[in-house]
Amino acid sequence: MNSTVDCSGCPCHPHHTSSLLPTDAEISRMKHFSRFGILPPQPSVLKAKISAIPPELERYDATIQQLGTEMLRMASERRSLASYAASCRNALAPIHRLPNEILANIFASCMPHELFDVVDPIGITPEQEVDGISHWHLLQLAKVCARWHRVAMGTPQLWSSIAVRTDLWSECGISPETLLALVEAALDRGQNCPLNLMIRASEHVESILELVTRHAHRWQAVNLLNVDHGDLVRHLSNLAGKLDRLTQLSFVVADLGEVDVFLKAPRLTRIVFYGSVNPAPEMPWGQIQCCNYIGDKTTKTTNSPYYPLNLLLLTPKMESFIFRLDLCECPPDEHWNVDISSDLRCIDFRISADTVDTIGQLFDSLTLPCLATFAVTPLEEMEPPMWHTERFLSLADRSDFSHHLTSLAIHAIITDAELLRCLRVLPMLQTLSISDFISIGANDSSPVITDILLQALTYHTDAPSLIPHLEYVHLISHLEFTDAAFIDFIKSRVKRVWESKDVTFEPILGWYWRPKGDMSGEILDRLHNLQETIADWKGEILGHTEIS
Repeated sequence: MNSTVDCSGCPCHPHHTSSLLPTDAEISRMKHFSRFGILPPQPSVLKAKISAIPPELERYDATIQQLGTEMLRMASERRSLASYAASCRNALAPIHRLPNEILANIFASCMPHELFDVVDPIGITPEQEVDGISHWHLLQLAKVCARWHRVAMGTPQLWSSIAVRTDLWSECGISPETLLALVEAALDRGQNCPLNLMIRASEHVESILELVTRHAHRWQAVNLLNVDHGDLVRHLSNLAGKLDRLTQLSFVVADLGEVDVFLKAPRLTRIVFYGSVNPAPEMPWGQIQCCNYIGDKTTKTTNSPYYPLNLLLLTPKMESFIFRLDLCECPPDEHWNVDISSDLRCIDFRISADTVDTIGQLFDSLTLPCLATFAVTPLEEMEPPMWHTERFLSLADRSDFSHHLTSLAIHAIITDAELLRCLRVLPMLQTLSISDFISIGANDSSPVITDILLQALTYHTDAPSLIPHLEYVHLISHLEFTDAAFIDFIKSRVKRVWESKDVTFEPILGWYWRPKGDMSGEILDRLHNLQETIADWKGEILGHTEIS
């Protein structure tokens, strides 16, 4: 059935068309008369049309104006309708169904952690300092909607990490008063939540300490390694009995002086400290479980090189200890004559030593009957230490490493033969990390990761194997081994994984870049061929192994 619609009243479809509207032929004819200068016939008729056209033009102008107004109305209504549709979609967005607690967790994941880490990172710019103090990421999230504003500004946990670096403030382009106000606002928004605090202050120290010590009852993890100590002692002395939440502390020994307020921090179990330890700082050593000691030049000049090891005698509950020691220029004829026994589970030496005897005396000083993890690595930007195999074997024997040492990291100058001697007395090892180091001054030194080592580590099902329980190996190499030796080693260990579903194996291979220039084409070809070989075999059986 056909139907018709009367559009006569619709302004979008005007019901009139002028009777004077010319046809295409008439328009063409008038142009022809004008072009050749010919007087058209019946000029009186044309004059009548000319007189009648202006009223018609006015009618068109009125209609166009009416249509323009209507178009503006319709455009406005369209925008409103589109906005309404967008609002409906937003109202139904899944994120609006999330509880505030989960939304706050998502906001927390937006935090630029490098700006708030208790361990102060380097390379922070003045712009990043302002962003960190103001918690710029939260301020941006708060602009999305009223609910996000309430969550971002009203969740104390989101404001519980504060890092202040006043040495950058002079370059921030903002007055110190404004920056202090931002710090105070962040502290206040954290309310009573445990506070993670990092302070690097060489300027405005008094003002910053005044602010943060008001919240001492909230301190959880605090880094004071880079605070001018002029006012530090006075402010800390007033905190006795207010540190019930403190679990982690970083400090410079000389800055604390004789401050003993941390003796009454019942939850303090982790400390990082720097400087001389003679005498040892006033800490609740009986409850400390993890310790990171950083020696300095004054340690070598004012104490015997072994003195930091005495800290192990103060810590009966110690589980993990990291020593950063510069043992270079120790007198070669000085004998330490110390015997320190500790039940800690993990010890990590990051050291610099210019003689093998120094490492030997370090090993001779210790007995570690419960140790599970042992690591020796070089200090940052220092030559690797020289390993003393005989002294390590003595340490392993008196500490009974054969029954409980499961993780070993040797990043020192050692030969493959020496390493194999050490590994043969460590049958319980599960984790091994080693590096090729070629000393700058030792032309006859050779890499440790060789075919001989890889062949010795290859697992055999029909014969006793070296380190039979190996689950993780990290190799940093000069690539002096053959592809075949490495592939055989990987295959043998992964085959054990395949045959015994309750074990795992993860090898990680890294290699050194030349100090200048790119890696040679020959080395790249070797790596490419090695990777192709592993990939081909991996499709056959390799299921639990990652090659990097």
